Amino acid sequence: MVAGLVGDMARHSSGVKALVRLYIHSCPLARISRCYPELEFRIQEKQMLPSSRVLASLIVKQTRETDDFFIGLNSCEEVKSLNLLYIGNDHCKVRIEFDCSSCMLFKLNENLRISSDCIYYKNGGMVVSFSLHSHEEFRSLLRYLKEEGIDFQVLEVKRYMDGFYSLIYEEVPPVNLTLKQLEILRYAYRSGYFDRDRKVNLRDIAEHFGLSPATVGVHMRAALKKILKNVI
Repeated sequence: MVAGLVGDMARHSSGVKALVRLYIHSCPLARISRCYPELEFRIQEKQMLPSSRVLASLIVKQTRETDDFFIGLNSCEEVKSLNLLYIGNDHCKVRIEFDCSSCMLFKLNENLRISSDCIYYKNGGMVVSFSLHSHEEFRSLLRYLKEEGIDFQVLEVKRYMDGFYSLIYEEVPPVNLTLKQLEILRYAYRSGYFDRDRKVNLRDIAEHFGLSPATVGVHMRAALKKILKNVI
């Protein structure tokens, strides 16, 4: 699927915005964060400094793990300074300087001159936003990640044309439906159950599957709940 979207972009000469989930271990922030499952933070206002260092703002969601996370950062040898800028009820902001010479994102900037805009950490992975000049840079990014053995997932790709971004690819969240839930939901959709002028009702669907309307309703609600959980 990624190869297909790259091929589509090859027909256009325009800027590209890509959201990529990266599972990396070289970044000191990612390494420490794995100890705290509830932790969420964003890295913004990033500046590259001499001697392979980075100065950035770190916006951290307030949880019971936040203080322990900061203690872990303070004891990390790659972290050179950590200054609190703001503390609120739901998040706090710090300015951090750290050594990133071994980090994949630093190597990406050094080798390909591809830099990240914003980095968001949640659930053990980093979602990184890249602003790229062309589809060729996007190809280079994916090729580099594969060559380095980095686990990644392309979440979203937008093409910049005529002064605005248009979505050309979006990863659909996986939904673990049972076979019966999928069959019932697919039949209901194709038969017009969800149309404004509903073509069939639960009794019609139940007769098709040889089930009771109540059982069909249970399967359908369970399936819709799983889908909504992945979307909302």
